[in-house]
Amino acid sequence: MNYPFTAIIGLELAKKSLIYHAIDPKLGGTLLVGHRGCAKSTLARAYAELLPVSHQKLAPFVEIPLGTTEDRLLGSVDASKLVQNNSWEIRQGLIEEAHGGVLYIDEINLLPDHLADFILDSAASGFYRMERDGFSKTVESRYILMGSMNPDEGDLRPQLSDRFAHGIIVTDDFTEEERVEIVKRRLAFEDNPEKFILAHEDPLHQLRISILNARQKLTEIMIPDEVRHSVAKQAKMLQLEGMRPELAVLRTARCAASWNNHETVTQADIDEAWILCLGHRVHQNPPAPTKPSSPSIPPSASSPSSQPLAQNPSNVDSKPQIQKEFFPQHQSDIGNWIEDCHSSSESRSKKYFISQAHGLRISWIESLKVSIKNPNQSRIWNLRYHHTPTRRSLMVFLDASRSTGVNSFLSSVRDLLGGATRSGHSLKHSLLLLQENQLKWTIRQSGLQKFQHSLQTIREASGKSRLISGLKLFYRQVLRKGLGHHDRLILCSDGLASLESNLNAQQTQKQLRYLLERLTRLSVPILWLHPSMPHGLKNWIPKLCTGLPIQLREVEVKK
Repeated sequence: MNYPFTAIIGLELAKKSLIYHAIDPKLGGTLLVGHRGCAKSTLARAYAELLPVSHQKLAPFVEIPLGTTEDRLLGSVDASKLVQNNSWEIRQGLIEEAHGGVLYIDEINLLPDHLADFILDSAASGFYRMERDGFSKTVESRYILMGSMNPDEGDLRPQLSDRFAHGIIVTDDFTEEERVEIVKRRLAFEDNPEKFILAHEDPLHQLRISILNARQKLTEIMIPDEVRHSVAKQAKMLQLEGMRPELAVLRTARCAASWNNHETVTQADIDEAWILCLGHRVHQNPPAPTKPSSPSIPPSASSPSSQPLAQNPSNVDSKPQIQKEFFPQHQSDIGNWIEDCHSSSESRSKKYFISQAHGLRISWIESLKVSIKNPNQSRIWNLRYHHTPTRRSLMVFLDASRSTGVNSFLSSVRDLLGGATRSGHSLKHSLLLLQENQLKWTIRQSGLQKFQHSLQTIREASGKSRLISGLKLFYRQVLRKGLGHHDRLILCSDGLASLESNLNAQQTQKQLRYLLERLTRLSVPILWLHPSMPHGLKNWIPKLCTGLPIQLREVEVKK
């Protein structure tokens, strides 16, 4: 049982967005952005009850979990019916199941790229062509796209973000009275869900009737030409890309007018529409607070309370530290750590295996060979699934901020990486570089030669140590690639993180620890290469990694 929509307190802007999508399902979708625990998922799951009922059934509400496979998303042969009934039938994909209802993606910013591309195509066209295991079918996919995300766990791809008409920033800035009422209602719901839902049936019914009335007169709403011109002028001034934002604003304003019983779109409707449509499109970049007395390099912490976090003033442009020429240095211990497969060669030598997991591709030829070996069981399928061997991945996060160049750590670790991976021709290399206050992927899933060339081009250390932003991006990419224990992650940094905006030293330290914990939960082996630290900071990195399965190695710097 889902928590009733009308029982949710606050979140008025998010509620209004969902109501407008119930009035006009072609609006384009809602993206809810907020930290964990602010009722994003609760609001989303309660939404399906607002949609029009068809044949005495609620509109479908389909949720896509993070572990979804391509076959489960698009559809495939129903293996269970093939085995049990010897019938060749197709299993609906999640996109097809959502037709006429809601497709909801929690943690949408962590959705793998190839699955996001399928959703983009189907959401744009209203259908997709399925070609799976001998089946060919055109599938209708008209649905309301809903997504939620925690911005602390990474940004959303621009292509996917632009697909949403509305972007709502969800916060939990409730008053004391509201917090008391929220807890009171939640306890009542958990103690007796049936009674609680029954108590909210009347307001929910009235809300459905209001939505139906607004939907019926939607196309009768007039949009004056001066309103259209003002929207176009505003979009041009904001330098919005494409025409999708303007279309979303006008559709939203028309919904607002119909909901408020206006015959013509008013300026108030337009203003509300801009608020709903700009939450994820216009990003404000407030200037970082100035710390005129803060040193660019942390002091040699003489007391236990000292925080080893760099605090560069935002208005100081420190000169970059020029590094020595690239000269690869082979280190057998790091090379062995990278090459260690943990007995993966045996599992990778198998081409097919038996599994009950959903979404795995069936190997029909191998299944046929096994099934016809026993004449007495010729009508029973023994399924075998593909096990496609893939090249292992090595992903490196390299901190090239100014502090790593002061003691020549950057040039030392750069040469160490170049030598340690010289036998890794079978690896796919990715390098995320933090330099000049920017994060950039110099290579992604490339060979050894490109990896070494990318290392060779790193000649200077400059900018702040934006470790928080760097690890967020690094974590997101690892999660999207679906790496496992056969792959490898290497962090190269002195750990001296600059303070993030609106965070003090203690909060920045906690955020750094939190990101490291999330990386270790992915079950990918992690090695942290770091320089020798001053006496007062000697235990900073080991303390930061206490209890985490992260291997630490101190790098000898060049003299």
